[in-house]
Amino acid sequence: MSTTSLSRTLLVGLSLIAAVIGNDTCDDVVQLTSTDPLGPFYREESSMSNIIVSRSLLIDPANVFVVNGVVYGNDCVPLSGARVEAWYAGGGGEYSDDDYRGQVFTKECGEFQFTQTFPAVYPQRPIQHIHYRISASDDTQLLVTQLYFEGFIPSPYNPDESTIVTVVDEPDGSKSAEFHVYVSIPGNSDLDACKSGVENGETGVNSTIAFQEETMVPGELEGEGSNSTVTGIDPNEDATLIEAEEPDEEGEGDAATSVLRGDNLFD
Repeated sequence: MSTTSLSRTLLVGLSLIAAVIGNDTCDDVVQLTSTDPLGPFYREESSMSNIIVSRSLLIDPANVFVVNGVVYGNDCVPLSGARVEAWYAGGGGEYSDDDYRGQVFTKECGEFQFTQTFPAVYPQRPIQHIHYRISASDDTQLLVTQLYFEGFIPSPYNPDESTIVTVVDEPDGSKSAEFHVYVSIPGNSDLDACKSGVENGETGVNSTIAFQEETMVPGELEGEGSNSTVTGIDPNEDATLIEAEEPDEEGEGDAATSVLRGDNLFD
């Protein structure tokens, strides 16, 4: 039996957080992230997931857009335990009550992440954007804002610089962006520990973060007519392993594995 790599991802939503904790961009006076209207498409109690699009669309890396971010307080200290809600127009420019929206809580060093498709436009507002609502741990609303993308801002739109990010083309064909958010209350993280975590690869640019609904098996491996099997997710091991095995015509298996790890994957 030979082992090959899958060209299509078995696990979605565990990509690297590209956010530097305890960054050097803070001045004596912090520039808070600018606000935007909540808009008519906000829905309370969206699903607790960082994957905010139909999983079937994420099989092709070209459809994948990952937003990595950190929520900071007005003192440049990360804010853990904050609720981050996100929603956007996907597909042909439509908002959905189910897809294209979700929420997560920031991690110990303020990190959050959403995996989605790149936003679409719609006739009433032809600029690609993502809505965010950020609340404190006691549900006090801290910020409503929208994220915009350099190179995708048509005239006459002129959003605040604090809400414009650069879109990065990743080697696998996916896209990513990094969004640092600054809110009006102090942070609550251990800044020294967060900086140390970055240096040791435990958080920040070299870390992985796991949320709910991490796993996805491609349709060709689990769909009708497929003889494939998924042979393991072991929370007791140092890595989360999913192995999908597709027998050939002679019955010999050609296995493909994907290994990713989030320390709190099974919390």
